[in-house]
Amino acid sequence: MNGIVCIEWLNVNLNLTDLVILDASLITTANENSSKTPLKTIPGSRFFDLKNTFSDSSSPLPNTIPNEGHFEVECQKLGICQNSKIVVFDSLGIYSSPRV
Repeated sequence: MNGIVCIEWLNVNLNLTDLVILDASLITTANENSSKTPLKTIPGSRFFDLKNTFSDSSSPLPNTIPNEGHFEVECQKLGICQNSKIVVFDSLGIYSSPRV
């Protein structure tokens, strides 16, 4: 699998058992909705919450990566394992997905 995949590849491979699609969209006041979930998504994608779950809340700096143990546990909750093929996207193109 290459580092970057196209929409066509994703469409053909949506049913791969080891494929994990992560929605890294940031929810801001500009695009917030009542359910607090991203406005755009890909079917079967899992929300990668950069602001809460995948940030170190004890750090005085915003959006600091959590420690390795916390990161690993939260990734496992999303179904990510060593053999996973991971596709990351966000609703603004390449705004927050590169952080993931």
